[in-house]
Amino acid sequence: MTHRQVQSADIDVSRTDAAAAHVSNSAPIGLDNFDESVLSFNALAPRKVFTGHPLLHFEKDNAMRDFYPLIKAMEFRKFCLFIANDEGLSIVVDDESYQQAVARIQVDNFKKWVIKPGHESVEFRILMSDLLESLTVFGRDDTTPLTCTYPFEGAEVTFEKQKEHVYVAFEVKTHFLSTKLDFEFAEEDVECRIMINLRPDILHDIIKDLDKSAQTVLVKITNDSLEFLTSGELGKVQIAIPNTSEIIDEFTLTGREIALRYKISLMQRMVQALHFCDRVSIRVDTRGVLCAQFIASQTNLMNNYIEYFIVPDMYDCSSDEAEDIEV
Repeated sequence: MTHRQVQSADIDVSRTDAAAAHVSNSAPIGLDNFDESVLSFNALAPRKVFTGHPLLHFEKDNAMRDFYPLIKAMEFRKFCLFIANDEGLSIVVDDESYQQAVARIQVDNFKKWVIKPGHESVEFRILMSDLLESLTVFGRDDTTPLTCTYPFEGAEVTFEKQKEHVYVAFEVKTHFLSTKLDFEFAEEDVECRIMINLRPDILHDIIKDLDKSAQTVLVKITNDSLEFLTSGELGKVQIAIPNTSEIIDEFTLTGREIALRYKISLMQRMVQALHFCDRVSIRVDTRGVLCAQFIASQTNLMNNYIEYFIVPDMYDCSSDEAEDIEV
């Protein structure tokens, strides 16, 4: 039975053990990129229906177009954390120590958005691969809505899609959250704010081409410029963006000059986010935590962005050391 021949068949997609996985002979072809070792298809299979009030239920039109680039830009760990509240959805990925990435989607971007009364927020943790498979089930050009239902704490979360007469439901296991990093910025603790437009893609090239042999990059912010300095196999390299550059839309330094080191491997995780945004807001707070906020341009999402938070490799860098690395 081909994809076009399916009329009212429900196709239930659920996680299975590799040994027990199978594909029904009556399952339609045409659903690309399924891994038979981890998915099973059951045409016309009866589904368990949750009849109560779920903790979270939402529907998002054009989910593949709007969600996929955001999720791919944060794909550096196995798990992601969903945090839903009255403001919308945050999808969080972190390494539990030095770095956190957060995609924030405002509630106005959802066709339906319901949180069970009496709950200020709802949280669950799932595998990043499960989320990506639920988004791409009908291909990369899919414009169908995605429906998500989280019945109760500890339950499986269900992602559903329907295209013409083909219905797919992913029942995804949720996982216990061991730790959660808190990098939230207090406005009074922000020491600098720089808004960069990326029309020339200068920042993308700077971060991508940092000398990995140096392991860390010294980020200097003075009243005159934003500088990146490394010392490795390529020698001492200094890149400076003056505050009068055409790519600088805002440059504010509220206190002392900043000179802090950050791991290059963490900085370069942000490169993927630079592919689909046209502006970046850079902030550093009194703790030395660097926050890069990427404002998306490829999607129709309104007032949404990805934030990367990076802890400094050393909490302080003396002015003598900063001067010593200068070329």
